[in-house]
Amino acid sequence: FQLVGWVKSVEGRWHLGDCIKEMGTYQPYATLKSRFHHVLESLCNETNESVTLGVLAGDGVLHVEHIQGSKSVHVMSKVGDRFPLSKVAMGKLWMALKPELESHGLSNVPEPRREGLAREIAEARRTGMAFNKQETVEGVDAFALPLYDRSELVATVSVSWPTGRLTDDQEKALAQRCADILREKGCGRPGAPD
Repeated sequence: FQLVGWVKSVEGRWHLGDCIKEMGTYQPYATLKSRFHHVLESLCNETNESVTLGVLAGDGVLHVEHIQGSKSVHVMSKVGDRFPLSKVAMGKLWMALKPELESHGLSNVPEPRREGLAREIAEARRTGMAFNKQETVEGVDAFALPLYDRSELVATVSVSWPTGRLTDDQEKALAQRCADILREKGCGRPGAPD
C-alpha cells in the first residue's frame, strides 16, 4: 500500500497517503468545466439567462455545471440532474449530431410525439441548435448549442428562461448570437457559417 501511495509512514505512524486524499477531492468533469467555464460566463453575460453545461451520460444528458441568470426571475438547474435525450434541448442536439443515438433516444417516445421529435432532430442537425418548449419543466423554454474541442463534440450548453419572456423570433436570434460567441471562442460547430 505504501508503494502505490495509499498509506505513508511518518515518525513510525501510518497515515493515509496522498492518492487517497486526492480521491476525496476528485471532481468528475473538472477539466471540462474548467475548459468551458469562461464560455458559460460569456453566454450568461450576453443573455442574462441561466446557462447549463451538459454531457452525454449513457442514454441521457447529465448537468455538470450551471450559472444562474441575473434576471430577477430565472431558471434553476441542479448539477447532477440527468434527463432522457428526448426530454431536453441538449439531448435533441446530441441525437442530431451523433445520429447513432437517435434511434435509442426515440425508442421510448410515444408514437404521436416521435414523428415531431424526429423532425426537430433533423432541423437541429441542419442548424446546429435545438429548442425545448416546456418539455422538461412546465414554464421553462431553452435552446442548446454544441461545444467542440478540436473538432470533437464534447458537451452541450443550454440557455433557459421562463416561458413567455421571448418570442420565437427572439429565441432564434438569441441562439444565433450565442452560436456566434461560441465560434469566436473557438468552440463552436465546425464548418458553421461565419
